[in-house]
Amino acid sequence: MNEKTRTVFNGWLNLTVGERQELEAAVRRFNTSTETERRQLRESTRDSVMKMDTGPLGGGGCVCCGR
Repeated sequence: MNEKTRTVFNGWLNLTVGERQELEAAVRRFNTSTETERRQLRESTRDSVMKMDTGPLGGGGCVCCGR
């Protein structure tokens, strides 16, 4: 498993059962979408992630990547 895959899998392992189901549904939706829908999903996801408050530095790090 490469580093990116391990990082994402580690994040998935840290999700609750409900969060895992939500992520799996989003991946299924993405995989069955048209290219236009995929582009829109990428853009909306990127935009919402960029607006997230990551909090103060040194506060325990990212639950996904551990940094």
